[in-house]
Amino acid sequence: MNNQKELKKKQIGEYIFEMSQEIGSGYSSKVYKGQHMKTNQVVAIKVISSQTYISPIQKSLLKNEIAILLRIDHPHLLRVYEISQSTNNTYIVSELCNEGSLEQQMKKTELTTEKVLSILFQVSKGILALHEKKIIHRDIKPANILIKDGIYKLADFGFALIEDQIESIIKRFNVGTPMYMAPEISQTNQYSDYSDIWALGIMLYEMLFKCIPPYRQDIKTFHEDILKKCQKQEFKYQSIIKTLLFGMLQINPQDRLNINQIVKILKQDQSQGDTVSPRFESPLQKLNYQSVQSNLNSPLSTPKQPILESQRQKYQKQVLSHNKAATFDQKKFDSMKIFSKTDCKVNSVSDFPTQEDIPNSILKTQNDNFEQIGQISTECSFSTQGIKQQKQKPQPQLTSQLPAIILPTYNFCWFLENIIKNMNTQNEQKQKCNFLFRKLLAIKAKAFYSFAPKQFKDQLNIWINQLNSYYEKVQHILNFTMDNTFLIFFNTQMEDQGKLLSMYLVSLMSQIIQKEQNSDFEVLIDILQENIKHQNDPFLFARKWAHNQQK
Repeated sequence: MNNQKELKKKQIGEYIFEMSQEIGSGYSSKVYKGQHMKTNQVVAIKVISSQTYISPIQKSLLKNEIAILLRIDHPHLLRVYEISQSTNNTYIVSELCNEGSLEQQMKKTELTTEKVLSILFQVSKGILALHEKKIIHRDIKPANILIKDGIYKLADFGFALIEDQIESIIKRFNVGTPMYMAPEISQTNQYSDYSDIWALGIMLYEMLFKCIPPYRQDIKTFHEDILKKCQKQEFKYQSIIKTLLFGMLQINPQDRLNINQIVKILKQDQSQGDTVSPRFESPLQKLNYQSVQSNLNSPLSTPKQPILESQRQKYQKQVLSHNKAATFDQKKFDSMKIFSKTDCKVNSVSDFPTQEDIPNSILKTQNDNFEQIGQISTECSFSTQGIKQQKQKPQPQLTSQLPAIILPTYNFCWFLENIIKNMNTQNEQKQKCNFLFRKLLAIKAKAFYSFAPKQFKDQLNIWINQLNSYYEKVQHILNFTMDNTFLIFFNTQMEDQGKLLSMYLVSLMSQIIQKEQNSDFEVLIDILQENIKHQNDPFLFARKWAHNQQK
């Protein structure tokens, strides 16, 4: 009994924490509330497991994060007190930000324009401190802005890069959050301090307008969209908002404002000077780099703040378009026991490309596209008049050029393509699944189309186009008029149905595998339950599956 109590507490240097005091978690790390044993100062202790990832890039990311944390010291950057390592874990002790993240605040509170500019000013000063030390953050977003006693602090330096590390392995990997990535990153994988400026501009837009700006390659059209939004703001703020957004959201990195200019603009707008509270003076000292052990076998993972489920719904509807079908009968899904244990949490705000982001060729439904689709193996796989089977095996492209964050989704699309190709559709349930698999494939391909390198977009076009072509062939052949729920999805609509489609598919496949064993369906059910859990996020849903594939 005493041993169990001892296991619940851990001491790291002069800090102690209880395992029951978990305040956040990530893919390979957990964050606990702890305290200094002598001063009783409350801190956050991030515990990174070394057993989850051991690849060279993960080791490099962790080593790089530690090096950066020991370089920085600023009121608007998360302060770290101690870093230590054991055989199994790396421990990072930092100040505890007791008011959560900016992302959480945006879900709960309507931010005034004055408040938005104050937040931007504080975060910009933190970024200025980084850029002065030649550090690029590479993942600026509301989830990485933490709040302590009303002070906004930039956190999570796991993807940060020191500019003079020209040959660093880290620089060869495309990292960050796609919605906040500058155009030059997705196109050429080129990072600079101007990449942070773009992300800061996207964050400003999101704070003001509760959505991500629809990206346009044509800068004139892009800025016209922004101008229309700015004109709805209070008149006294219109000029500064337009100056900031136009200056930060330039397609050409060299045309963007630098962080010094942004701070200067915001400083001039402050009528009462810098209202930020004095920094909390702590007796704790930071470690020298020499005191950090060199056994770097631990991965880096972003700690996640506690999620407020119910309060996200209103905000999410404004940012996303994947939650609810207009004619969906919720009572039918509520009666499905399979969903009763599903914990639907939202881990990140996701964005889907608008029609303007998709080439016109995707929207075509002419039959001349149909044969090309059949050659890639998305033809109908059950016997109906006028539909051919194809046995040609698809050849996935080399994925080394894909950003790591979208690679699991791309591999999932190939996995789903293979299921469609090989499944038999001898009964009504399987015929329904066959169509819905194609629809899911099109939805996922469309979701990350605008983030994919050019050489992958032909394949994504095929996956998106195949839904229209297939629907034209079978809409008068398949007859499921008795299933009103299926009829909700029996169309070519790809918006507002992603999550509900996953729920319905889980139900269908569960009924099928009760009658006959199907390992692919079992795997797909697990993936779709992750999709439900992550609210149809286009990238997070396949991450766990992809990790298991690598084992």
